[in-house]
Parts: sequence; C-alpha cells; structure tokens
Amino acid sequence: MKRTLLILAGILVSLASFALSKDGANAVTMLDYEQAWNDDTGRLSLKNNTKEPIEDVAFQITYINMEGQTIGSEDFNKDVYIAPGEAKTVEIPAFRYDDHYAYYKSIAKKDAANIFIIRFDLMDYNRQNRLTAGEKDLNNDTTSAVYHSDESLFHRLGPIAWLGLYVILAGAMFGLYVIVAVMANKRHRNAALWILLSFITTPLLAIFVLLIVGKDCDRNNEEDGIR
Repeated sequence: MKRTLLILAGILVSLASFALSKDGANAVTMLDYEQAWNDDTGRLSLKNNTKEPIEDVAFQITYINMEGQTIGSEDFNKDVYIAPGEAKTVEIPAFRYDDHYAYYKSIAKKDAANIFIIRFDLMDYNRQNRLTAGEKDLNNDTTSAVYHSDESLFHRLGPIAWLGLYVILAGAMFGLYVIVAVMANKRHRNAALWILLSFITTPLLAIFVLLIVGKDCDRNNEEDGIR
C-alpha cells in the first residue's frame, strides 16, 4: 500500500513539473511570420500568454526547408513590451535574403525564392527585470557584509585605535607647547607665562600672537646693557 502511494505521489509530482514547464514554454508563442523573397527584415508576431506584462524576450528561430531539413538557426533577444493577452510584432533580420529566401506563407515569387518554414522556441522572458532585481539584492548583501565587517573590526581594534589616536593628539599638543616656549624665548619673553596663556587659550592662538607682537625690545636692551 505504501509503495502504491509513493508511486502515485511521484506521478503527480512529475505531472505538475511537466505542466509548469509547459506553461513556461508557452508563456510567449509565435502567431505568424512574414518574409518575402526581397525582404531584408522578417516580421514576427508574438503573443503574451501570461498574466503579467512582458518587457523583453529571448528566443531561438530554427529555419527548415520544405524537405524537413534544418538549414539554419539563430538566437534573438528583443526588448518589447507586450501586455497580458496581447500580441506584438517584432522585426528580425531576414534569413538569407541575399539568396532570395521566403517564408512559405508570405507573398513571394515562388519560382524565384527558396521556401522555408520556421520553428519558434522560447528561451526566456523578462530577463532584464530579474537581473535588475538580482543586482539590487547583490548590492544590499554587499553593503550589509561590509557594514558588519567594519563593525567587527571596530570591536576588535577600537581600543587600540583610540589609544593610538590619543597618543598622536597628545604628541601634537605637546609639540605646540614646545613651539610656544621656543618662540617666546627667541622673542625675549617669559616662556612660562606664554605656556600658561596657551593652556588658558590655545597653543595656536599663542603662536599667532607671538608672531604679531615680535621681540620684547625693553628686555633685549636691558640684556645688552648688562653685557
């Protein structure tokens, strides 16, 4: 009994898969084709059998002579909007128009044309929409991965990075105070006083003021008098 149920279940799954694949293959069908012996383009009428708009379609055309022999095939990708249940004509390069080939239903000089029939095989449709959606998903995944990677790096290296930054800033501030002291000495001014002023204001402001005020002439004259 169990074996019978398993066999029936397998048959149902196979039938469902076949039906889905058949529906996918019939999503876009060919209604008609036109190519006269002197045409350089062929006109292919396609119908949208789905319940959604079709914006692009990929298909293969196989060319067959009247003896049933395949004489060529070509793949096409067309950007075309076809509303649900509607049909639209698209143009493709005519098959071997230099050799005066013509579709068997088209009006042509039968005696001057090589007659052929075609087989239409749907390969894909609305591919661009899926690619666009896939690119968006990929970008979102990439952005998310980079964010988590940066967050993990911060958690692992955050204290070290902050310590290094603190050391660099402390060294830079100490260097500015040293510059204030050196500039004050060269201008014969009280270095300790200017360092204190730097603490009250900022070292950069003290350096700027020292550049403006210049040397202490009175103290310089006193030192010259002592010498």
